Amino acid sequence: MKNEKGFMLLYTMLFILCISGYTFYLLNNYQMEKELLAHEIEETQMKQMMFIGIDKILKEIPGEDSSISIVENNEFGGINGTAVMDAGVWQVTVTIKQNNYTSQAGFNYTEEKGIYSWRGSGG
Repeated sequence: MKNEKGFMLLYTMLFILCISGYTFYLLNNYQMEKELLAHEIEETQMKQMMFIGIDKILKEIPGEDSSISIVENNEFGGINGTAVMDAGVWQVTVTIKQNNYTSQAGFNYTEEKGIYSWRGSGG
């Protein structure tokens, strides 16, 4: 009789251990998924801000003849853009800053060719 109670206690403890381990696994997995989603949202926001910065610079180019500078801050971060005319070609640089991330893109632009010679960095 004592053996049966001992085995019953052992099985109950093993069952509780398995349930606890599985619960820990689920909570850890949930936390990692949540962090991954937050990172993906930040990355999407950075890409959107980069397109906004590029669009704003390109809209300013037709009316200017030497240089352009834009600075914009919003709830997602900051956009800094510069464009300088050099030998008939606009040298454009757009920098995005958000939390701990900075992303930069540069390219050449002419009205005939459009955007070409992309260069960029992120991180």
